[in-house]
Amino acid sequence: VSNALVGLFLFYVIHDALQEKCFRTPGFKFGWVMTFAELSVMTLAALLELHQSSKNTAKSQPAASPASPRSSTDPETGQVSGGTVEQSAVVTSGLLSLTRTQKSCLCILVVAIAISQGTGSIALAYINFPVKVAFKSCKLLPTMLFGAMVTARRYSHYEFAAAVAMCLGLLLLGLSDAAS
Repeated sequence: VSNALVGLFLFYVIHDALQEKCFRTPGFKFGWVMTFAELSVMTLAALLELHQSSKNTAKSQPAASPASPRSSTDPETGQVSGGTVEQSAVVTSGLLSLTRTQKSCLCILVVAIAISQGTGSIALAYINFPVKVAFKSCKLLPTMLFGAMVTARRYSHYEFAAAVAMCLGLLLLGLSDAAS
């Protein structure tokens, strides 16, 4: 686990350094193209991982007898019962076991991430990278409000005050960057 964590951190640093270098290059105006490339690579990596995990699932499960019934998926737990190893690997391989509502939510999430990444990349033409990263922390207030409205989660006045203070500090950081 520690090697994976070090690798993840290392590649985030490399990614961020290359991204800032691209946007600091005079005449670079390809933020949306960069976003498309990044999301394409992430999609490819996710599909490769999904394929690999289905292979590992198939290898680790004992083979079912030929007379066993067709596989079925419990809608609440997503557990697969019956069927052959190949059928089980396909059913549990991710997207195939999602409901229509889950797939719709996933599509909305992908579009939201794409817009977030794209606008964040475009912002690098106007602000420096540390300010961009700091402003990503401003997601705290909408997340708290969304949590309070949707899940009825309760936050103390101190938690809201701390979140507002943090966002005001980030606003001042952004204004100081714009002034320099």
